[in-house]
Amino acid sequence: MVSSVLLTEEISSGYNRLKIVDGVSLRVEDREIVVILGPNGSGKSTLLKTIFGLLPLMEGSITFLGKVLKKPRPYQLVKLGMAYVPQVENIFPSLTVRENLEMGAYLRRDAGEAISRAFELFPELEDKASLAAINLSGGERQMLALARALMLEPKLLLLDEPSAGLAPALVTRIMEKIKEIRESGVAVLLVEQNVKSALKIADRGYILAGGRKVFEGSAEEIMSHKDIGKIYFGRKK
Repeated sequence: MVSSVLLTEEISSGYNRLKIVDGVSLRVEDREIVVILGPNGSGKSTLLKTIFGLLPLMEGSITFLGKVLKKPRPYQLVKLGMAYVPQVENIFPSLTVRENLEMGAYLRRDAGEAISRAFELFPELEDKASLAAINLSGGERQMLALARALMLEPKLLLLDEPSAGLAPALVTRIMEKIKEIRESGVAVLLVEQNVKSALKIADRGYILAGGRKVFEGSAEEIMSHKDIGKIYFGRKK
C-alpha cells in the first residue's frame, strides 16, 4: 500500500558541481496541497526541477507512488502520473488553445473527452478554443498551462509560481482552481511567493533557506509562527 504520493529523502542537487538544494526531505500525501516557501534564491524552483528529473540527483532518493527513482526522467514521471508546470514558457504561444490541450493529451486516445473536462474546469478557455494562445491574458495563459498539465490525469501536479505577475483578483482565481484540482483527486506541490494566498489553500508547507529545509508544519502553524510572521507578514511580535 502506497503511504505517500511523493517522498524525497535527503535530496541534493544543483548545476554542475554547484549544490543549490542541500539534503531536503519532504512528503506529499494523497489529495493534499503542500506549499514550498522561501526567499528568492533559496532553491525552491531547483527542488521542483530535481523532483521532475530536469536536474540530476547528487544525493538522496525520490519515491513516487511507491516506486524509488534513482535517476528520475521527465518522460518516465509523466507516464507514472506526475505533471509539471514551470513558471515561464509553459504553453505553446503559436498554437491555439485547443491545440495546446491536444499536445498535453498526446498519450491519450480519448483526447476529446479530456479536453471537454478541461473546459468544464476552465470555462474561460472554451470560448477561446480557436484563438492562438499568444493572444490570451496572463491569467488565461496560466489556466491553459494548468489545463494542459491535467490532460493525462496526473496523480501529482508540480506548480512553480502560478500566480507570478498576476493581478490580485486573478491570483485568487488561480488559487481557487488549484483547490478544485485537488478536490478532483490530484495532489499538488506548489512553489509560491504569494505566501498568504498559498497558505489559505495549503494543507502543509515547507520553508527553504539557503537550499536547506528550515521549517515544516501545517499552514496554520506557518502563519502563526512568530519568526515566520516577521519575515512574511510584517508582524512586530
